[in-house]
Amino acid sequence: MTLLWLRPHWASPDQTAVLQISAALQQATEEAAGLLLDTAGAEEEQVNTALIEAAWVASENGIDIEEIACHGADCQTGLLGALLNRHQACLQAVKQNTDLQRIPEPVATQLVNCLQQFPQQWQPSAQSLAVIVPTYNCASKIERTLQSIEDSIQFFQKNLPFSSLYKVEVIVVDDASTDDTVAVVQDYISDKTHFQLVCHRFNCGAGIARNTGVNFSQGEILFFCDGDDLFLAKHVLLGVLALEISLDQPQILDRLLEYAGISLDQEIPSYIRNINGRPPYGFVSLGVKVDEDILPEWHQRIVDSLPINLVVRRSVFQFVEGFPTQSVYQRLRCTEDVALRDCLYRFCNGIQVDVETTQYLRYPGNSLDRQLRKFQSPLAEATSLETSNLDDLQIESHLRLAKINLLLNKTQLTEDSVKHFIVPLKIDQKTAQKDIQQASDLEMVINNCNQKKARVIAFDWLISTYTGWGVFGTNFILQLHHQGQLWFPICLKSPYLNLQDLHPLVDPQVLDLPVFDPESDNCSLEQLNQGLNQNLLILQAMMNDFQSREYEFPFEQRAGLIFMEDTYVTPAGQERAKRFPVIISGSTWCNDLVASHYQGNAYAIPQGVDPALFQPSQSTSYFGDRFVIFSGGKLEYRKGQDIVIEAFKRFHQQHPEALLLCNWSTALPQYMNGLQHAGYVQGLPKTEGDLRSNLGQWLIENGLPEDSFYCLGFTPNIQMPYVLREAHAAIFPNRAEGGTNLVAMEVIACGIPTLLSKNTGHLDLINLFGIDALETQNPVKPHQPYVGTEGWGQSDPDEIVAWLEKVYQNYQDWKTKALDNSAAIRQTMSWEIQIQKMTDVIIRHITI
Repeated sequence: MTLLWLRPHWASPDQTAVLQISAALQQATEEAAGLLLDTAGAEEEQVNTALIEAAWVASENGIDIEEIACHGADCQTGLLGALLNRHQACLQAVKQNTDLQRIPEPVATQLVNCLQQFPQQWQPSAQSLAVIVPTYNCASKIERTLQSIEDSIQFFQKNLPFSSLYKVEVIVVDDASTDDTVAVVQDYISDKTHFQLVCHRFNCGAGIARNTGVNFSQGEILFFCDGDDLFLAKHVLLGVLALEISLDQPQILDRLLEYAGISLDQEIPSYIRNINGRPPYGFVSLGVKVDEDILPEWHQRIVDSLPINLVVRRSVFQFVEGFPTQSVYQRLRCTEDVALRDCLYRFCNGIQVDVETTQYLRYPGNSLDRQLRKFQSPLAEATSLETSNLDDLQIESHLRLAKINLLLNKTQLTEDSVKHFIVPLKIDQKTAQKDIQQASDLEMVINNCNQKKARVIAFDWLISTYTGWGVFGTNFILQLHHQGQLWFPICLKSPYLNLQDLHPLVDPQVLDLPVFDPESDNCSLEQLNQGLNQNLLILQAMMNDFQSREYEFPFEQRAGLIFMEDTYVTPAGQERAKRFPVIISGSTWCNDLVASHYQGNAYAIPQGVDPALFQPSQSTSYFGDRFVIFSGGKLEYRKGQDIVIEAFKRFHQQHPEALLLCNWSTALPQYMNGLQHAGYVQGLPKTEGDLRSNLGQWLIENGLPEDSFYCLGFTPNIQMPYVLREAHAAIFPNRAEGGTNLVAMEVIACGIPTLLSKNTGHLDLINLFGIDALETQNPVKPHQPYVGTEGWGQSDPDEIVAWLEKVYQNYQDWKTKALDNSAAIRQTMSWEIQIQKMTDVIIRHITI
């Protein structure tokens, strides 16, 4: 048909629009054409009046307007506007200096069909599509696959009224085939300009090949087809329609399907189910035809796991960051498809149309062939047919959960181009993610432990790199990993670990542990215990009076790790201790205290040091020629920082170039209490606001010049060697230590001349390595929360000053001795040695 298009001058005050329409009617009569009037910007009454007057003029000129198909529509917006804008180049001016234009075929027919079938303002949300085809050694099948894609594209272009809006391209990505696949593809696409071949130099896997194809394409709507599968003729058309047409108007779909000659057994709404949300949709999952004999219960799983039936908007594909690229997905085969869909189903508005538009074919050795036996077995029996490596499955599970967490945060920052397709973040979505992780962890732990005969060991304190307990737990877990497959650690509290806080040679996956928090979910612990061949073992952190976390879950097997300083033990504390078949103390002194109130198996096994991290190294002279004195540990009465301040104040008066480098990382009022009563300092630092500023102000108020000290903030363990190497000496006049003082051990390992108070847990280091000791140890008055202080010691600041003076005057001699101590502690008290001793004790007394 011929169609003329006129944009009248509606705003003209004279009869210009009437005369234009009348002339157009005459031209339409001469050409036996239809007429399309652009009504953009005109009022309905204005249009009707102009048409009546133009028809009157035309009839006076002998024109039979009954023979003319006249359409009025806004041609600047909506679908008509998009089509005319796309085809501007093909429009032909009927006469010079006129607004009348001729619209040739096939655009004319498309416009008329769209006028008849679509709402006035409706228009597509995309104008390009791409089909991505990864190939690998499929020379004998690829031509059939590519022809099926070409047939589907041609069906789409022939049967969709507005198909000319879409630029279509096919990107074939060969993944380093070793057969003739590339040659076959090159021959097939030689006369097809909308096909493009991209070749990988190395085999990377189908997921990465698809990502490559997307990167080389420009399509706003993405289709995927593997090199040995097929598109059916209606696939591209239905995929585009399902994305573009709102389900609120199924009658449009019905008209378009009828126009395309597609007949379905039922009404179109019966084939449709929402995966998430409402239109506009970010992706579509269509049906899959499988000729092989498989069980019905597997069919939907196949539909939900393949890429060939997936249609996704480019912006959504980019939001979920495409197919995952980690090497584990190449080893597991095809799981990258499931991982992508998992992200789409969780975060994006999507729809499933249960009409078979693709075909999943079986060839020897391909995906369907490898899994056919599983697809022919009941779901309950299929797990025995799985051959995937459990370690790989565990890694993949953690990677997927990390992606979910990333996308949860990313939803807050989505751009406008993708925001409409994303499911709004709900308050309970994070809870749902936690539930998903819990279920995944549960299955992974049970399968892993039962297959490898590993024993689950649960840590009930916070794993981190910022606190003594946290560093203890981190190194315990790392050493369990080094011991092999005997143990499988889990956490009962979410760890506080950042990748940058770990040694670069530490595999972060080792510390990415499943978390089962008894305070919020006893059910998972019960399921875990029931699923394991061996009972759960819990490692419990214990403190004064044998205090530890209480759980509703009845842990049958437990071991205690204790650092106790308060010598007062209640009868209730003694009863608590009886629950443990073995208790490991952090020092000999602590173990003696434990043994006096506990009749079970008590052992003294101190903590360790990381010899690769804490070792002698050259100072950078960060503080110039200052004589740097290090003091570390939580700011507490028992740590004796008031004694440090008094001793340093006296030493600084003799040596103004001295600098106090203090790493007092925690300031809790209940444990600081007592510092202000020993006679060396006035008041306590503020606990609100910035800790470093508060400590600095407190030191100034207690007589230290502002340039005489340097306060560190919270510092991860991995950065402490950089701090310690700047020190010339370290002093620890602690009143009590339940352990051997981890910070002091790390200082000694770094080869720093060190002075320890000769009491409690310090005695092990003094006796083992001959560390310099503060001999004066006066009785200590208890202050809340402490009650019993037997064995504690109050050091003399003058003795500290005298020792500092010796180090100052003969630094090289003291440094030589400190280097000998470093070698000794690093060789005999590494984390590897100490954790092995602890696990040996646990195995000895708890049935494994």
